[in-house]
Amino acid sequence: MATIWENLSVLYNYVQRPQEALDYLTRALQYYETIADEYHIAHIQLNIGNTCLTYGDFERAEQTSLRAEAMFKQLGDNLNMAHTRHNLGMIYTRTANWEEAESCFLWAIEQWQNRQDNWNLMNTMGELAGMYIAWGQRQRAQHYLDAVAQCIAHRTDQSYQGLQRELIERLEKLTTLYAD
Repeated sequence: MATIWENLSVLYNYVQRPQEALDYLTRALQYYETIADEYHIAHIQLNIGNTCLTYGDFERAEQTSLRAEAMFKQLGDNLNMAHTRHNLGMIYTRTANWEEAESCFLWAIEQWQNRQDNWNLMNTMGELAGMYIAWGQRQRAQHYLDAVAQCIAHRTDQSYQGLQRELIERLEKLTTLYAD
């Protein structure tokens, strides 16, 4: 049932009904807590954080993401810690906590590089560039946008299309903000 609840939360997030998504995630979390399944507890908290981030509840997103991070750290799960740190970077970007956002993104980038996970690396580098744009760090933003552009320019597979759209949007925003 917990897996079904998780899948229903994905569906409700997709149709932009966050409260229903959170309700199903809470059911799954309660189940995993009763059987003391720490991995799934952390994973559900990561998903709750994602849902809250998407719908602007940054305080709850941060709290649940930090709990997930602590559990993944205890479990030695650096892969999911990298996902969590990426999400925390996004939360801190939205709340203008620049240094924390930067730290989270840089940690995640190191993990993606160590794993040679190009898609997640480019995704996090793009988010870091977006954070630098919002922070007013033009040169740093340009550095990461150039790196992303170089790595995804010739990628034609569908999984990179979203990253390419985001890159174009960020380049346009940077150009608009710093037009002389």
